[in-house]
Amino acid sequence: MEAPGLMRSVHAMRSLLPLWHLLLVLLFSNNASHGFQTANHLGSAVSGRGRLLACGRAVCASPRLRARRAVPLAMVEDKGRRETGGDAQVSLAVKLLMSRRGFISASAAAAASGVVLKDLSSLVAPAAHAEDAVVREEVMYDLGLDKDYKAPGRIMVDPEGTVETSPADKRSYRSLVLANGLRVLIASDPKVETSAAALNVHVGHFSDPDYVPGLAHFCEHMLFLGNKKFPQEGELENFLSSYSGSSNAYTSDEDTCYFFNLNSAGFRPALERFSQFFVSPLFTATAVSREINAVDSENSKNLQTDSWRFNQLEKVRANPAHPVAKFGTGNKETLEVNLKKSGRDVREELLKFYDKYYSANMMSLAVIGREDLNTLQSWVEELFSPIPNKDVKPPEESWAGKILPYSREASNVVYNVVPIQDERSLLLTWQIPYKSKEDKERRMKSKPDRVIGSILGYEGKNSLLSYLKTEKGLVSSIFAGVADSVADFQSFVVSVELTIEGFKRRDEVVASIFSYLDLVRREGIPSYVLREVEDLSQVFWRFKETEEPDRFVGVVSSMQAFKDPRLYLSGPALARDLQLDLAQELLSALTPQSAMLTYASKEFAKDAKMRERWYGTSYYTEEADKSRWGRLPLAGVSVPQPNPFIPSNFDIKGSIVEDLAKPAIPPSLLVDDSTWRLFFKQDRRYGKPKAVAYVLISQFDSLLGTGTTPRTSALTKLLTASLADALTEFSYDAAVAGLQYSCDFTQRGVRLNFGGYNDKLADFLLSVAERIKTHVPEGEDKLARYKDLISRDLRAFTTQQPYQHAAEFSRLCLELPAYLPTDVERELDGISLKELKEWTKRLWEQGYSQLLIQGNVREEEARAVAGRMREIFSFKEVPEEQRSLPRLLELPIVREGRGNLLRRKELNPDNPNSAVVVQFQNVNPDLKEQMAMEVLASIVQQPFYSELRTNQQLGYIVYAGIAKRDGSRFLIFTTQSSVVDANEIASRIFSFVDSFDKQLEQLGEDQVSKFVTSLIERKQETDKKLADEVLGHWDEIATSQYNFDRYKEEVEALRLVDKRLLQQVWASVVKTGGEQRRAITCEVYSQQLPNTQQLLAKEPKDGSRLILDPEAFRKQLNKVARRPAKEPQLRASSA
Repeated sequence: MEAPGLMRSVHAMRSLLPLWHLLLVLLFSNNASHGFQTANHLGSAVSGRGRLLACGRAVCASPRLRARRAVPLAMVEDKGRRETGGDAQVSLAVKLLMSRRGFISASAAAAASGVVLKDLSSLVAPAAHAEDAVVREEVMYDLGLDKDYKAPGRIMVDPEGTVETSPADKRSYRSLVLANGLRVLIASDPKVETSAAALNVHVGHFSDPDYVPGLAHFCEHMLFLGNKKFPQEGELENFLSSYSGSSNAYTSDEDTCYFFNLNSAGFRPALERFSQFFVSPLFTATAVSREINAVDSENSKNLQTDSWRFNQLEKVRANPAHPVAKFGTGNKETLEVNLKKSGRDVREELLKFYDKYYSANMMSLAVIGREDLNTLQSWVEELFSPIPNKDVKPPEESWAGKILPYSREASNVVYNVVPIQDERSLLLTWQIPYKSKEDKERRMKSKPDRVIGSILGYEGKNSLLSYLKTEKGLVSSIFAGVADSVADFQSFVVSVELTIEGFKRRDEVVASIFSYLDLVRREGIPSYVLREVEDLSQVFWRFKETEEPDRFVGVVSSMQAFKDPRLYLSGPALARDLQLDLAQELLSALTPQSAMLTYASKEFAKDAKMRERWYGTSYYTEEADKSRWGRLPLAGVSVPQPNPFIPSNFDIKGSIVEDLAKPAIPPSLLVDDSTWRLFFKQDRRYGKPKAVAYVLISQFDSLLGTGTTPRTSALTKLLTASLADALTEFSYDAAVAGLQYSCDFTQRGVRLNFGGYNDKLADFLLSVAERIKTHVPEGEDKLARYKDLISRDLRAFTTQQPYQHAAEFSRLCLELPAYLPTDVERELDGISLKELKEWTKRLWEQGYSQLLIQGNVREEEARAVAGRMREIFSFKEVPEEQRSLPRLLELPIVREGRGNLLRRKELNPDNPNSAVVVQFQNVNPDLKEQMAMEVLASIVQQPFYSELRTNQQLGYIVYAGIAKRDGSRFLIFTTQSSVVDANEIASRIFSFVDSFDKQLEQLGEDQVSKFVTSLIERKQETDKKLADEVLGHWDEIATSQYNFDRYKEEVEALRLVDKRLLQQVWASVVKTGGEQRRAITCEVYSQQLPNTQQLLAKEPKDGSRLILDPEAFRKQLNKVARRPAKEPQLRASSA
């Protein structure tokens, strides 16, 4: 799918943040999750527990990006929305204001399986774990944790209107507390097609017994595996799968959250199954024994991921008496081996843990459905009142305000860390304690950290970043803000990505940061910065977008932080009563004396003799010489000036006449000539003062398209970095104020995306477009910096997970163009500044542009913007048949064995996992058969997961799902394991595939009908937000298909799908012997296997077609025929 991505995207602007630091900008900073999420390599996200999820257990970014920390994507995005009261665009704006605190979603390499780290205790730094390092003190701060925690003993329903809502929010809400103490927020929206629920238990791995690390996380896993009322393992997931639903969970420092979503028709029975997790879980001995392996696999997937490694290393600094020092994920050693040695039983420990902490008075529940509030409340009362209440105190009562999280000496030691990926970065961290209940409430309400973050992380003119990057060439990026907030303290961080020269002069960078802090203290915090923080939070809240149900229920996290039901929704979003004294108090705490400093670089490897216990991270420490952090002159650096882009005109320009319950009206074609097409739609549906403009400039196919080469890709990456560098100072204030842009070079052409509040959007758009068109890369030193950043980013591909490598290797046989990140990296060094300039000039000489303008904009305004864009990009015509267009290849039919078989060695020699990705391609143009593929994917997901992950325990990553490309569907099976090699994984996958027809045969027509109906309902869901509608329109425009009613055709085709057709498609396309079996299997073998080379060279005996050279293989294939486009009709001007 062509998608605009995030405006002012990290892809375009991030010259690239220190990725291991990203773990510190996530709300759930120590999450261990029950499963994982990724977008599959062909561009579709598919739902399912513990697999590739559209929302859930962790995140996998493109294998072309350096790894970021694994964390539930939906919940991270929920936090962003709740802190801004807005959509993704607006969330980004406030995140920039806060220097991206908590915004950048986490990462890819979060998914491997099955290895236990060897005992490295002999190399553990002794001082960090010595008993004399324990710091225990008498009560330092009274946080009021021993008050107001008991259940009321009766149902208490708040008056209607208690929950503060955005003026734009049309949903109905009700807050209440059940007699057992469960706090509940109910939302009713008759227009939603999906329903969702989430339950947060206020206990996390901070409460693990010292002798059972990972117990809270293990308990989270176990609740999915049966209860007294529904003893079958995976009962909830099985039920959800027939309603296009998914479930998930995560465990963080102090909370464990469970959530699900599905088509609304099945909501009540789903709630019933969900509620029983917390009423009567079984914790069967067989499931306990089996699920330990799953937790172990989940932990092992992170062993080669820097973010997890450095996160745990930060804990080495902590006071061992404080739970922040704990290892939260758990593994086989902590959950089985060590317990057996001590004569303990893990099941008994689970039962004790659950009985101690899983009490209704420590739980929060959020539900949303299309039923009225009274109906939803009656369901909640009936189903969740049986949850036992034990009136337990908040777990943090035993440590918060009583035990220092870090000793006062922790800041006297610098940690020098060796990363897996090629990072050069520094991290300054300050622990800011809450001094009282009132202090915590005031800081949470007013959010002074946003003020300090906006000053330190400012990227505009005369900023610290501009000084250190542009003038000194020492850094590539800076961000600042609160990275984590737990019961007793916040962590404020400044994270910096260093250049080669910056690493050599890293003490100068640190000194510059403290000199800037001194400058701010001397000059004072400008009052307008406080006003801007408050005003923008109000603007974003006022025009808050309607959240999808599965996003909305993430409110359970803020229900724990903001216990006043009035603040459930508004508390995280609004900055209120922001007083200068609070911001100054935070600023005064950011001193060299209290700062903890960590550097990361591979250059430390020769001196790194210490090993962190759980991940084996190499590092060494040295005494912090803070005399080198003295004051430096910062010529030209100043505090931020007032933001000129803050919107002030919020007038709605058209009457709202479209019904949200009905499909959106498509855009009209206003201009159509040899070089430009303008599509336009004025908003008459949402009533928000926002607009978007998406532009795709197609080039010659030989330049950007099937003719794209690794060198072309390297050139585009260099130009992208140069543009981002040149535009940062101008665009930063705009991004803070809710105006975003992105510029990406794709295989369909140059993609420019703009969006935000329409008040100043047109001027911003045209200014950015002109700067892009006239930009000329300059400076050999800058070119060297870009090459360094990009090459490190590309080399990180080798440290991605094996299943990601398998997907990329498969792509080499399926697409034009096709190459690996490592191919691009090899081209970088040979590119001169002269070549880059010449290529940039050539880029804009010819083109064909398609422009979509939609939102709170009048037609004459859209035509004016399009006319000005035509003047800026005054290029010559590119003939239609020569325009850039990537193509999908048609796999040859191989009826036997594993189809077309590609074998490769895992690129990371330290990764013990092997992986297999199997794809079955269906190129039949019959839409009914394509829809049958989607139904089959819905049916097969849960059985495949249950068999290979739950029953066979192959590993943590087990996934089946669908992908769509150029009208063709791929049924994909993915498994990664360290238990068996890739040959055995493939054998297990094909054994399942070839026997699944028996399960299809056993399905009744009524069961098939449920799956079909569920998919129909999902496709018929109407757009509730401008951004969602625009994405659908833009997908059709960017692919030049223009079928704005595609969903109607797919629904009609789905209505014709029955059991017989499903069996026919499975037999023909998937099962061995099928007449249309176009399969490709990629096997990736771990280098740690004793016989890797023999396995790679083994001749297949089962009829598989071995691919020795992907490029030669590609040349033999035909391109998949493109579906005929539905040409739009030109509409005359309404003027």
